[in-house]
Amino acid sequence: MDQNAVREQVVKYTQALDAADTGIASKVWLTTPEASFISPMGHSHGWEEVKKVNFAAHQEVQKHSNSTPGTGTGMPGKSS
Repeated sequence: MDQNAVREQVVKYTQALDAADTGIASKVWLTTPEASFISPMGHSHGWEEVKKVNFAAHQEVQKHSNSTPGTGTGMPGKSS
């Protein structure tokens, strides 16, 4: 993968997080039971669990945050 392709994937991932959109996320994540994600909330196994834990949590943060869309952090006044 060249650098531009990697950057494009990072942009898609950031868009998925900003929008809490699992449709966009499925374009950059492995969407099989082999998918794995380690975060401060623990270790998620399989795409269904990754979606549930990672994106549901992000939706809650967005719901209760005064963040500016597109900052990439879900935190007011911070940018990625």
